[in-house]
Amino acid sequence: MTLERRLVIQWVLLLVCLVLTAGVGFWGIRGIKQDFSIALQNQQMIRDLSQVGIYLQSARVAMSGDFPDFARAYRECLKAQEALSQIVPGLPLTDLQKQKLLETIDGVTDRIGKGQIVSVDGVMSGMQQVLPVLSQQIRQAQKQADDRKQWALFLLTGVAGGAILLGVILSILQWRSVMKPLSTISEGVRRIGNGRFDTPVRLSGADREFEQLAEDVEQMARELASMYGQLRERVEASTRAVVQSERLAGVGLLAAGVAHEINNPLAIITGRIELMMASEIDPRTRQSLQIVLDEAFRCKQIITRLLDLSRESDGGRELKDLSEVVTELINNIGLLPVVGNRSIRITTCEPVRFVMDAGQIKQVILNLLINAIQATTDSGLIRVSLRRVGAWAELEIVDDGRGMDPEVLDHLFEPFFSKRPGEIRGMGLGLTISKSIVESHGGTLQASSEGIGKGSRFVARWPIG
Repeated sequence: MTLERRLVIQWVLLLVCLVLTAGVGFWGIRGIKQDFSIALQNQQMIRDLSQVGIYLQSARVAMSGDFPDFARAYRECLKAQEALSQIVPGLPLTDLQKQKLLETIDGVTDRIGKGQIVSVDGVMSGMQQVLPVLSQQIRQAQKQADDRKQWALFLLTGVAGGAILLGVILSILQWRSVMKPLSTISEGVRRIGNGRFDTPVRLSGADREFEQLAEDVEQMARELASMYGQLRERVEASTRAVVQSERLAGVGLLAAGVAHEINNPLAIITGRIELMMASEIDPRTRQSLQIVLDEAFRCKQIITRLLDLSRESDGGRELKDLSEVVTELINNIGLLPVVGNRSIRITTCEPVRFVMDAGQIKQVILNLLINAIQATTDSGLIRVSLRRVGAWAELEIVDDGRGMDPEVLDHLFEPFFSKRPGEIRGMGLGLTISKSIVESHGGTLQASSEGIGKGSRFVARWPIG
């Protein structure tokens, strides 16, 4: 049931109660009025009959002296005759009795008019017979009025009490049908406001409007949960980006400050070792010196890469076609022994031109290809595609190698992070430098993987124009 229908039913019931109350009141008042009208009419008839009696009594007095005053008696009889003729139609008598009463007073009046002394007792006796009947009717009307009043009060009390009881019951039902769903929805909204977006808002037996409101609140909670999740992901991504940017800035600052102090001792160390290895020395000593020399050169490479992070110069940039850079680089890298039997295929290579530092872009592509080569087996497949997507140039490198788990993906572009096997373990700076170069060109570098053993996918994007 809808709330609108429930309210209509309640209003109809209350209206019926009001109509019944009004009907009972009208019936009681109308009946009492009729009963009192009858009583008043009868009392008026008694007063009129009394007046007729006074007229007749006055006529009797006028004729009772030694010198009867027939003129006065005649006038009084005429008044009595006129008054009686007016009230006789309403008297509780039969038609024959009414006619006889009128003939009697007419005869008395005629005889007095002729100067004859006549008794008025006959007329008075006829009127005396009517008085008890009228008095009885007055008492009956009064009794009916009292009874009707009692019944009206009883019915009004019953109807009013029923209306009050019905109003109380309807109020309770209305409170339960409105306040209970509202309380449930309000509680759900408070829980949602506290961050519990999965809170169900369930209503049982509620009106359709409240059920729809509960569904709308749940839909709002789902949308808020989605927005909150997206916002949290953005905040986390921005936080990681800020942390990584600060870390790179710190690394670059450190590298710029200590590179000179470290490179000079390394140059002396490598020079001395090369001089020692040029002389006649024990083979075991030569092997040890070679290890020291390799690690010294490794330190120089680390310093060089760290310096690359601290360089933000955009000098040497020019408008070039990225497809030419990609094609040239893949053709050259295919000749390296490290590629082995791996297959590097260009699936799509659309011409896209934008302002770039060709050397830095080559370094990015080379780093991504070397990573793909090191992540695949000797018979692995690496697919390269270059296409224009809207206002962006998109370079995609996909391999079928060992893949990455979520933990590796979260820290992939952090400096000095590397999860490669020991024999090919790098310094953890290649992807960091590549991301820095791509972003310095206004682009983005993203990595994805379906899991361990399911390969990896790197996508670099640059704005065109």
